[in-house]
Amino acid sequence: MRAFCLPCVTRISYLKSCLILHKAFIEILFTYSLDSLVARLKSALSDADILVTTGGVSMGEKDLLRYALTSHFDATIHFARVNMKPGKPTTFATCCFEGKNKIIFGLPGNPVSAMVTCHLYVIPACRKIMNFPYSKILPTKIRVKFGGPQPVFLDPRPEFHRAYLDWSGGSELPVAYSTGKL
Repeated sequence: MRAFCLPCVTRISYLKSCLILHKAFIEILFTYSLDSLVARLKSALSDADILVTTGGVSMGEKDLLRYALTSHFDATIHFARVNMKPGKPTTFATCCFEGKNKIIFGLPGNPVSAMVTCHLYVIPACRKIMNFPYSKILPTKIRVKFGGPQPVFLDPRPEFHRAYLDWSGGSELPVAYSTGKL
């Protein structure tokens, strides 16, 4: 399996650590013109089976990824908004390019949002494609007790918080302490 990542080396290291990335191509795109984006996407799709991008998927005037995919590659957008925080503008699309089916993940540009959505969408999808056993496809879930002096007020959407775990209290469950930051 080959993947093309625009532009984050962090995601490549993470994918390699999850044993799903065989070969990666990195291209950093600082220009926001549609023509430049289409040219970079053509290059990426000619070399990759799975394309993972970061940024360019929310609703701003410079967020051109979905438009470029549908208008220039006849891609099918399977979803472009997810009911979660962080990661709402996550996009998943497929297209046929040069006679081959391609998978495209458009992750948010915020590094934390991109890491969360990579863990929840990209890695399980790649593991499924690679025929991992079902028990190894989905992210690990653990039961914890919530700790901390202040309550955490959650968004109505499913919300993911960074936390650290403490096993030192002799409890049968670890205690999770939110860092208070997404």
